[in-house]
Amino acid sequence: MKRAFAAVFLSAMFLALPFPIAAEGGTTGQPEDALRRHDLSPTFSLYGFADVTLRGESARGTTAETDTHSAFAIGALDLFILSRLADNLSFLGELVFETNEDGEFVVDLERLALKYTVSDRFWASVGRHHTTLGYWNETFHHGLVLQPVVERPAVLQFEDDGGVLPVHSVGLAVGGRWFRGRWGLDYAGDISNGRGMLADEVQNISDQNDSKAVTARVTASRDGETQVLFGAMVRTDTIPPDPDPLVPARNGSIDEKIAGGHFVYRDRRIEVLAEYYDIRHDDSVSGGSFDHRGYFLIGIRRSGRWRPYAGYDRLDLDAGDPYYTGFASDTKRWLAGVRLDLNPLSAFKFEYQHDNSPPGGEKDALVVQASFTF
Repeated sequence: MKRAFAAVFLSAMFLALPFPIAAEGGTTGQPEDALRRHDLSPTFSLYGFADVTLRGESARGTTAETDTHSAFAIGALDLFILSRLADNLSFLGELVFETNEDGEFVVDLERLALKYTVSDRFWASVGRHHTTLGYWNETFHHGLVLQPVVERPAVLQFEDDGGVLPVHSVGLAVGGRWFRGRWGLDYAGDISNGRGMLADEVQNISDQNDSKAVTARVTASRDGETQVLFGAMVRTDTIPPDPDPLVPARNGSIDEKIAGGHFVYRDRRIEVLAEYYDIRHDDSVSGGSFDHRGYFLIGIRRSGRWRPYAGYDRLDLDAGDPYYTGFASDTKRWLAGVRLDLNPLSAFKFEYQHDNSPPGGEKDALVVQASFTF
C-alpha cells in the first residue's frame, strides 16, 4: 500500500509540473536554446554558515582525580543553495564541509530537494530532506548561528554525531497549511527510504528492504505578537538485519515506531522551546521491546542583543537494544548561557554545561562559540 501510494502521488506530481523550457520549432532542442527563447534563467542564491568554538571542560569520574582540558574547534562550513526555477518550482541544496574523528575534512551532502508548490495548502518535495520530526529539526539546520544554544539537543543530534533519530530522509515529502486567520493548522509528512543496518546510515541511493518509512506531523499555530505552536508526529519503519556474523544479535529486523510532541511559545520578552520523543524498537531475534526517550526544554529571555537562556536536555536509552549498543549513550545535561547578537548575521554564545551522564560521570564545561553567516 505504501509503495502504491508513493507511485501514484509521484506520477500525479510529475504530470502537474509545468515544462516551460520544452523545445519548440526553430530551436535545436537543447535546454540553453529553450532558456534563451523563453527568456528564462534560474534565480540563484548562495549562503554560507560557519562557526568556531572554544571549549574547556573538567570531568569527574569515580576517583578523586580531575581531568581538565580545553581546545579550539573549527565547526562545519555550510553552503546553503536556493534556486527558483519557476514561480512554483524551486531547488534547495546544502553542502557541508566538516572534520571527522581523525581531524580530516570530509564533504557531506546534507540536503538536496526539488520542491513544487501548488499553493499555501499543498507543496511536494522530492530528494533528501530533514525528516518531519518536530519543530527543531526543520527550523534550525546545520548553520549554528540559527539555533539559540551551542549544540543541538541530544535526541536530535545528526546521525554521524551519534544521534538516535533519523533526522535525514530520502524520498517524497508533502505539506501545507489549512485555515486562515490567527490560528492555522500545518501538516507535513514523508515516504522515504528507511533506516540502514547501522544507526548512522542514511540510505541515499538504495533501500535494504521493501518497507518504506512513513512520517506524519500536524501542528496548530497562532500568529501575532504572541506566537504559540504545538503538535505531534508519528513515524513507522522496519530496520533491516545486519548479516555481520560478529553481531549475531542483529541477524533479524527491528520494527521501529517513533512518537513525539513539540511546543513553542514566543512573545516580546520570552521564548520557550520543548520537544519529546519516544522510540520503540521490537526486535525479531530476541523478541524483546526497547523504549528510548529523549526530550529537552529551553527558556530564553528576549532582551535586545543579549539573550540569556537556560535549559535541560535528557536522553534515556533502554539497555540491551542491539541497534544502539556501542553507538549512543544516556545524556543528562543542565545548561545556562547568554547569546550576544552582534548583528542579524553573527552571534557569540557563552554557555555553561553540567553533565551527569553515565558512564562518564560528572562533567562541567564552559563554551564560547562564534557563529556567523555570509
